[in-house]
Amino acid sequence: MSLLIPSRRLLLAPKRDPFPRWIGRPVFQFDPDTIQLLDGDPMSLWMDIGGPGNHLTQVPGARPVLKRGILNGHSVVRFGGTDDWMSTANLLPAAQAQPTTIIIVAKVTTNAAAQVIYDGVTTRQYLFKDALDTGGAYYGAPTQVTGENPHTWGSFEIYTCVFNGLSSALWINGVAKGTGDAGTASLTRVILGDNGTPGTAKLNGDVTYFVGYPKGLNVAERRALDLYFGRRFLITV
Repeated sequence: MSLLIPSRRLLLAPKRDPFPRWIGRPVFQFDPDTIQLLDGDPMSLWMDIGGPGNHLTQVPGARPVLKRGILNGHSVVRFGGTDDWMSTANLLPAAQAQPTTIIIVAKVTTNAAAQVIYDGVTTRQYLFKDALDTGGAYYGAPTQVTGENPHTWGSFEIYTCVFNGLSSALWINGVAKGTGDAGTASLTRVILGDNGTPGTAKLNGDVTYFVGYPKGLNVAERRALDLYFGRRFLITV
């Protein structure tokens, strides 16, 4: 009598995306590793890979450039500090009322100039460096709040801002740096590398990730993103 032995099939676990998507859908998400350009190419379009299509764009003469293999093998978008910036159109599906959370992994070059890392058109949810080599890190919407002053710039860091009126706060590499009333401005657009009046305080530095959420992230959600970015870019959190 012969025995029928059922065949065995190797069940492969599905490939897992390490990005913590359980946090929810971003309103925008930008990763330079997804850009299909060569090293040194100017950036006319930076696709929103996680949100509803809030792409960053720029015209000739004001475009930052893509740089490959800069941070632990990952790409960055490099802003030259003189004429480089990018902007979304009005956010889809609508302007984002507070609370919101914006996280950027960036390196700001030390120099004596004020530099806006991002803004939302005329001081609507912004983060900037004061005009000193060790100038403070400030945020607001539109009320300016001190995150840390002085702050040591010049290395890649994870900047997490929760904009939520009286409960607004800034963390750098997972460490709380400041809380206070940042105002209640909604996020209508996003300007990366400049402020609401383009040309007055341009970023001189590199951006290697930029993501925003239509809610105030809680401790577990912020920690998950800090750990993800820390592992990916070798930043201590």
